Amino acid sequence: MIKKELATLTAQDGATFPVMLHYDDAVPQTTAFLIMHPTTDWQNHFILPLLAARGFGALGCTNRYSGREAELMLEETILDWGACVDHLRAKGYRN
Repeated sequence: MIKKELATLTAQDGATFPVMLHYDDAVPQTTAFLIMHPTTDWQNHFILPLLAARGFGALGCTNRYSGREAELMLEETILDWGACVDHLRAKGYRN
């Protein structure tokens, strides 16, 4: 069954942001996709449950600048991306 799991992540510099992991709890998983846009919330993007239905973890992310394009510092979104990767690794994903 496809499940969704909401989490709030913290980047190395202390910024926090929400993410949503989509996965099939009936299928062992080691590979996940991570999607993020610099200024848009992708937690419920239509592709995420489709990836989960095919046996992948699918993490839809916001970041510290979601909805605040005028303030965007792309270099800082790399820290958010890293927090997402750390989160997936802690969940057991290796690829």
